Amino acid sequence: MEYALKSAFTLSDEGVGSPSGAWVLRYGDDGCAAVIGPDGTRTWVAGGEQPVPGRLRLENSNRLTVYEGDQVLWDSGRLLDAPYPEVITELWVTDEGDAVLVDLRGVPRVSLLTGLLETTNLGPQASISAITGSQYLCSEDGKRVVTRSWAGGLRCWEELGRGAAMVNEYPAESAQRLDQDGAQLTWRLIGEPGRERWRLVLVEERVIWTDGDPIHLLPATASSAAAEVSTGSGPSYGLPSIPGSTPTRAATPGRVARPARPGSPARVANRAHPGVPKRPAVKAVSAGRPRIDPSDYDLAWFPLVLFRTDPSDDSAWAEILDELAETEYGPVHLHPISAPGWEGATVEEILAAMPPRNQSPSAVFVADATTMRTSGRPLLAVSTRIEDESAREVRIEAGSVALIHSNLAIANIGFNELVNRASSEADGVIRD
Repeated sequence: MEYALKSAFTLSDEGVGSPSGAWVLRYGDDGCAAVIGPDGTRTWVAGGEQPVPGRLRLENSNRLTVYEGDQVLWDSGRLLDAPYPEVITELWVTDEGDAVLVDLRGVPRVSLLTGLLETTNLGPQASISAITGSQYLCSEDGKRVVTRSWAGGLRCWEELGRGAAMVNEYPAESAQRLDQDGAQLTWRLIGEPGRERWRLVLVEERVIWTDGDPIHLLPATASSAAAEVSTGSGPSYGLPSIPGSTPTRAATPGRVARPARPGSPARVANRAHPGVPKRPAVKAVSAGRPRIDPSDYDLAWFPLVLFRTDPSDDSAWAEILDELAETEYGPVHLHPISAPGWEGATVEEILAAMPPRNQSPSAVFVADATTMRTSGRPLLAVSTRIEDESAREVRIEAGSVALIHSNLAIANIGFNELVNRASSEADGVIRD
């Protein structure tokens, strides 16, 4: 089950689930797309009072449509008039039985039940608990925004220019630990002269945390301790509860309890999307597997991190590097890792050696034995975000990797979309 319906995509047969999985946007027995609760209650249906069966699509033009083949059967009309970056990019289902349209920055803008949502810009500094579904942190220039994520964590969006942006997400447990008494979240310009970058920081009388620092070293708070025994769901948008729904508390730390896993900025817990099983903890790095130093690359340039785990064919390796060197839009910032210590490395060892989540790209690529021995040099793409082993790896032909990597880096596509696409290929390899 997906966590969101993305712009320019059609609702799949699996549907889109709320954080708890209680509510799902899916096709009903009558063929109509609807938000359906655990007891079959419908809070919204495509077409309104006159439901229209067919495939539901979130259009780039901030509207929903239902179509059959090439024929549009229903059009919601434009749901929001807003300039970039306030364009709608995702639809989320809430545990209140609503469907919320979210803009590129992660700010909820439209409820399908109540219409336009009131949102509050908190300015460039605020406490973690002040950031809720409708209230967000925003830098003075509007280029950096922190919101609540679909599952109640923190979503950090930064505009990089030329239509590109970078998104990092902190799970709810990290948000709970960051919610220190009297502390405020903001940004500071940090770095060597000429190489300064805006960094997300937590300040009291001084900076007590900077993005990339281990969050688990911060003192435990009452909310983070309570999270070990609490249950909950995604952020609240100030909407009334729907009969039969799972009650949703305010989107403050201490709401969502999840099993611990590596892969977040603090190597702390996160939860898979509804219906996605959890994977076992990643194994420790084996002796001889060096840890990856995040200072070797700059995430602002969307590095393509490529591991070579099979040293058997130097000519094949050179061919791969040549394929990845550039796209039609320009050169690729390739970061190849081919030291002898990586020979035979497993996916688990690679993931365990990667830096914390906010210092790692959303996916890395591996040239393994299959790559070296197969025509087209299909690389193994590995998500650094997804828990489920069956949904974190896909094969992509080398000639298609650079462009797909670029789209992943700017969140133009999701890794789950690649998994779905690979499953439709006879040999499981994506080609463009």
